[in-house]
Amino acid sequence: MEKTLTYVISTNKSDIKNLRDGICHFLQLHEIDEKTIENQTRILNVLLNICKFYSGSLSVEQNVTVKLISSKNQILIQISNHVIDSQEAELINLDKTIQCIRGYHNPFEAYLKIKSRSNKIHEINLAKLAYENKTELDFFVTKDNILNMSSIGTIS
Repeated sequence: MEKTLTYVISTNKSDIKNLRDGICHFLQLHEIDEKTIENQTRILNVLLNICKFYSGSLSVEQNVTVKLISSKNQILIQISNHVIDSQEAELINLDKTIQCIRGYHNPFEAYLKIKSRSNKIHEINLAKLAYENKTELDFFVTKDNILNMSSIGTIS
């Protein structure tokens, strides 16, 4: 049976801390092991930072929607926020990064390739998430410029 948790938060430090605490509590209630909770928190942090980057401003607070869906074998984290039109070239690079990660049978190989060709920490962090946390990454942008980043990982 799927269990869903949804937050709409500002990206200020207080809301992010409350979000992390809420997700940890939610996963603990559903008897998810501590290692998986730690991994999901790491994934959440990276996805939040990436979404903030693609919104066009790292310093401005903004609203984001965070959805967590937990089933018997998987956890999905999806973060949605508005992106600005001027980020189109960066979104093309994000797509190339995700495709590179998917293109390797071993995510560690993708991490090494991305690390050697990119100095963008968010691209390197995505590749690192894929191999360290054994997660599948995806994104899409809606017609009204909402970026939806997601991670699907298995529960051990």
